[in-house]
Amino acid sequence: MRTFWRRRMLAVVVAAALVAAACGDSDDGSDTAAEDASASESADNTGSEPVEEAGDSAAEDETTEAEDAGGAEDAADYYPLTISDSFGTEYTFEEEPRIGCAWYGCVEAAAELGVSFAASIISEEETTSAFYGRTAPEFLVTDMTNPEEWAAADVDIVLFSPASNSPDFDPVSQVVDTFFLHYDNFLAPQWDGVIGGYEGYIENLRLIGTMMNREAEAEAAIARFNTMVENLAVYATDETAEQTIAIIGLLGYASLGPGSAMCQVLNEAGHGTCIGSGVAEVLNAEAFLAIDPSLIIDVDPAAREGDPIWPNLSAVQNDNVYNFLTNRYYCCSTAGLIVALQEYVHRVFPDSGVPAPGPDADFDPTTSPLVQG
Repeated sequence: MRTFWRRRMLAVVVAAALVAAACGDSDDGSDTAAEDASASESADNTGSEPVEEAGDSAAEDETTEAEDAGGAEDAADYYPLTISDSFGTEYTFEEEPRIGCAWYGCVEAAAELGVSFAASIISEEETTSAFYGRTAPEFLVTDMTNPEEWAAADVDIVLFSPASNSPDFDPVSQVVDTFFLHYDNFLAPQWDGVIGGYEGYIENLRLIGTMMNREAEAEAAIARFNTMVENLAVYATDETAEQTIAIIGLLGYASLGPGSAMCQVLNEAGHGTCIGSGVAEVLNAEAFLAIDPSLIIDVDPAAREGDPIWPNLSAVQNDNVYNFLTNRYYCCSTAGLIVALQEYVHRVFPDSGVPAPGPDADFDPTTSPLVQG
């Protein structure tokens, strides 16, 4: 799992370079991958025998199958369905679509909904993870920019991050419809119409839940997230509410801004305010010292070695620096935030008894102590 994290961080750093080259225009290729999609079927009770027992039995069977399908509405009554993506493009599905996923954000959302996609670029290793749904897609795509692979997967539509809305993916859009989800763009300004912060992750749950006839499951996942925020607030104090936070480690002293998903949750739960204007504002050491945050979260402590400014920071002097093993606070879902915030409580409040979340392969966000209470 260490290898996976190095690969993820490399992808994000490369994305940062792309954003800088494009002057903040579009390409922030955060993580890519996906989940699998399988159609859930409701009971098809077409029995014509007017026998009392048979009728009762058929009704019971239909109820049982509907429960097994997570309460999904019968597809015949649910489709056709019209829905718009984050850029406002409208799509109509006459029947349940075969969906491909080309971003970790949709992988993680689908896992929370208990559904799987027809195709995905998730690795074979990751298909065994609870965090990614523990289900392999029918088709593993090895190159998300290759239209031939998506065509071979025989999908009706592919879910992308808005960061993938670039000419590199034009060949894919020639063979299959591309649907852009919402995204918390921590590397550059938000695109028009694209929801940022954790609200974007919540909207993605609803979009995928709607497309796949799993709206009840989407609302249940959102309720778990809200419970996590409420449980996080239990650890807040007057002191935490006043603290300033720097979440760094991606690009030197660049810190997640207060509008980012992780920072929004911390602030709303009474745990302080993030400094700066976002990762796009790459601070030098002197500028960071001038801001002097009271708490620092870092995933790259080795980068501070030999830095003459570092020992002068208040957070360093007060032993208020926390080196995280996860960088899930950067991207890409409510499930990812549960990982990051569980580690936050584990490290900042060691007396809480909340354990470290561990690597993605071993983590199930639905059973997190912050979700269970």
